[in-house]
Amino acid sequence: MVSPVFIGPGYSLCCTIVSAVGVIFLFILGALFQAENGQLMHGEPDEVPKDPKAVARAAFIAGAIYAVLFGFCTCQFKLGQRRRARESI
Repeated sequence: MVSPVFIGPGYSLCCTIVSAVGVIFLFILGALFQAENGQLMHGEPDEVPKDPKAVARAAFIAGAIYAVLFGFCTCQFKLGQRRRARESI
């Protein structure tokens, strides 16, 4: 039978943690660009984004991708735990 576990327990836990941090970071960054935060809008003319709403949208999309990855890695971790528990019996 084919196992639904594609990633080992260490990798899936690491991926879950990195994805959670990525989701939080990207949604905060997206919110700051959406609000056109002054700290992000100052700088050299070629370094400041011309359309902060587009940058915010891109950050939200990237955060959503990380959220999907978070769900996948969490499921992999739980399935791996369940499989190890069955094998130890």
